Amino acid sequence: MKKNIVIILFGILLVIFFFSIKVSTNIYVGDYSYSPMVIDVQLKIDDKLVLDDSLHSSPFFPTILNEKLRYGFHKINISSKKADIDQENKVFLFPNQYVHIEFFRADTLGMGEEALAEYNSIIETFPGVFSKRIPSRTRSSFGVWTNFNPFYTE
Repeated sequence: MKKNIVIILFGILLVIFFFSIKVSTNIYVGDYSYSPMVIDVQLKIDDKLVLDDSLHSSPFFPTILNEKLRYGFHKINISSKKADIDQENKVFLFPNQYVHIEFFRADTLGMGEEALAEYNSIIETFPGVFSKRIPSRTRSSFGVWTNFNPFYTE
């Protein structure tokens, strides 16, 4: 009986230790569109500011950050004033994983008010030719996911 209690307590301590240590985790932040427009990005992980900078479009070279994170759940807040985004995601980190954050640009991002008004008037004038579904992405957003190392750009 005492042996079982010792094994259970040892297992609980091992789990607590596993989820309390912080390990070096790579965070890849990228904008893989071909648009030359630069956007501002503010990235917080567990309410700690990690990145407050501009995000340049590059299909091959993401911004690489290295942070000490523990295994388990993390809250990721991403905001951008230029793209009008304030997004919150939750991820679960396992050993040997990285965090990948990708910006998905709206098709209308960067259009001035005149160009956007002209675009909308063309759709209203010719409803049979142009559908409301074009542009296909009407709001910018960030995709957030985790994956196991190593990171490959394809």
